[in-house]
This record gives sequence, structure tokens and C-alpha cells, in this order.
Amino acid sequence: MRCHNANWISEILQVKEHSLMDLYLSYEQCDEFDENLLLTFLKAQRPRFKLVFTSTQQNMEPFVGKLMKFVDQNLVRGYGPKQTEDNGLVRWARTRVTINSGESIIVSLLPFYIVVSSILAAIFSIMPYPIAKLAYGLRSRLTDLTTNRELYSLQIAAGYVPLCPLKLQTVQENVQNIHFACENKTVSAHKIYDTQYKSAPIEIINEDVLVNVGGESIGLHFLDAEALKSNIFDHFFCNPTILDIKNCRVSKPFYETIRKLFPKTNFIFLVADIFTSSFVNFTDLLTAFPNVQTVNAMYYHNANWISEILQVKQHSLMDLTLSYTCIEQCGEFDANNLLTFLKAQRPGFQLMLFMPKQKVGPFITELMKFVDQKLARGFGPKQTDSNGTVRWTNTRFKVFNGYEINKTWYLPRGNNVQVL
Repeated sequence: MRCHNANWISEILQVKEHSLMDLYLSYEQCDEFDENLLLTFLKAQRPRFKLVFTSTQQNMEPFVGKLMKFVDQNLVRGYGPKQTEDNGLVRWARTRVTINSGESIIVSLLPFYIVVSSILAAIFSIMPYPIAKLAYGLRSRLTDLTTNRELYSLQIAAGYVPLCPLKLQTVQENVQNIHFACENKTVSAHKIYDTQYKSAPIEIINEDVLVNVGGESIGLHFLDAEALKSNIFDHFFCNPTILDIKNCRVSKPFYETIRKLFPKTNFIFLVADIFTSSFVNFTDLLTAFPNVQTVNAMYYHNANWISEILQVKQHSLMDLTLSYTCIEQCGEFDANNLLTFLKAQRPGFQLMLFMPKQKVGPFITELMKFVDQKLARGFGPKQTDSNGTVRWTNTRFKVFNGYEINKTWYLPRGNNVQVL
């Protein structure tokens, strides 16, 4: 703190081999700060690297404002996705920047890939065309055709300037977490919503304002495809990577609608308080979300989940967790189909089955006997990627019930049909 000079970025970049993962800097002078060099520096770091700027001096407000504008244009607002390692430790997966100026804290993240989005999808990303330079008539017509969310995205992409002087999209408030719930056929939004407590619904003061949601996860409760048509979603600017779907009536139209509402989703968590007849059809789910990498389904799958997934030839699923809590879910389970399924996945894929012994005890015994004959016990070998991330290289299968059983197997090398 306070001991660095203006050349700290170039000094660090000169060191090709280092283990730095957290860097805290206190700025009381900015000198000739190069924001583009900062972006180069962030891209050069390993995933999970964190950079924190702190400035409490009043004369630094112009510098802080300029820096915040730059990161909002080039990075993505929020903490980014989390990643659970095999030892159970949960870590942030992306490079992050935190700007701390007195009571004002902005958190941004840099994906490990370079984001170049289309105009309507450009949310805190690099804009491919200077839209503010379009002819006034085109900009005016464009604002007439957009929803509140789309207009706000365009304003951000244009560099925080109104596209049309007569129409500036305003933000009512900023929140970190949001939950959408349907009660008595009415959809409302809450900052907190669970079985024990729910906060009062967020009131939209008029039809032309937005609520900006900064978190990477949102909750959906007791919704169906019809409820997702509610215009309340037009008043919330959110672009989550994690969907927490609870007690919803899922269907193909349901998946297709939430894909349009939340196109950057790569983690889906489905849970019901009780066993539901609204099963997940994995063919529909993975077709609607070809880029989803993690699915955790509690109470939501049926006995046909293997064949449903195998029907989808192009998907990104790498982590699947299912909960077997009643014998009906087991159906006529074919262990050979399970082996075929595991071999069809990409190396590094992980399947976890949660199986309470008192519910499906006989089924667990037969299943573990089979995999003991066909797979190898353990996690298999590891591999370090070029960015320094350590990954398991073989497909893994895990059975656990939280206290008595916690066993892992892996496909020996050469058994996976697909290749990276």
C-alpha cells in the first residue's frame, strides 16, 4: 500500500514466472495511468487472480471515475462464476478487479476469453461499432423498438450516453440479488425469497425505469412458461450465469423463454421441496442451453435421463448432479447404459448421484458392484493447463449420500469415446 510507482504493470509483466494471485494497491496519485495496459495485464494473469484498487483521497475522484467507466466498458460487472474443486473448496473462477473508493465499491470481472458481443447482447463488453455515431433518425427509431433492458444495454455499449436526447433509460436502484416468484398468478421480484423468509416485493415506481441487478445468480420460484411472459422482467437488468430454479413447472417453452431472458447461463440448479411430476427433459434442456456446463437436479429427473442426454449431439455439459430420492426414479435402470453414457462424454466430465440409503438401498448396492467391475476406484490423473489450472483428465463417476457412502470411480485412459 502506497509503495508502488506508476510502472508497476510493466514491472510485473516482465516477470514471466510468478505465483501472484492477489494484488492490493492504494492510489493517492495517478500519474499517466494507461487503462489499455491494465487490460493487457489482467488478460495475462491466471484465472482467479484478484486486483484491488483503493483510493480515499478526494482529489482522486476524477481518476476513480475514469477508471470505473473504463472497466464497465471492457469487463463484466460482478464476481463471475464459481467453481467447486474435487476437495469441495469453492473458488471464484475468473480474474477480478475491485475498485474501492470510500463507501463506493464496484466489482468487475474479466472472462478468460475476450468478449466481443453483438450490440443488443453487449453488456459491459467491448462494443463492435460506435453506435452513438449513427444518424439521429436511426438512433431514434432504434430506441422506439427496444425494451427498457435493451435500451440500457445500448446506452452502456455507447459509453454511457443517451442514444436519443429525448429518451434516456434511468435506473431506479441497484441490487445484488434478485428472486422472481409467482404467487396467485402474479409474478413479483424480491431481494430475499426462501422457505423461512421473503422480503417485500420490489415496487417499480413507473413503467420507464429499470432495477440493475449486479449478482451472477438469480432465483426463479413457482414459475411456468406462462408466468415468464410477465412484463416485470423488462424492468430488471440482469445477466446471470447461474439460474437457481425452485419448484417451477419446467417444460420446453419454459427453457426456451429463460434462454432468451438470460442468455449467458452456464450453471442451472433445479430443486423442488417435494417430488414433482414436472420432470426435466434433458433433451429439451440441453438443446435450449447448448453452452450450459453444470446442471444440478434435485427431485427433477426421471428414469430416462441417460437416453435424453445421449440424444443431444452438441452440448457443453461437464458436471451433472442428480438426486435419487425414491425408488420410482430408478425405473428399469440399465447399468450398461450408464457405462455407454460415461464413455460418450468428454474427458473431465463428472457425474454425481446423491442416493440416500434408506430410500434406494438395494439399488445402490447393485450399482456400486457393477461400477467396481467396469471402472477404476479414485479420481484418476491430473493435468495442468497452459494457464496453470489443474484439472482431472478422466471422466469421473461419484455416488454419495452425505454420511455413509462417498465413493468415486473414473474411466481408465482410452475409454472415452469423445476427445477434447
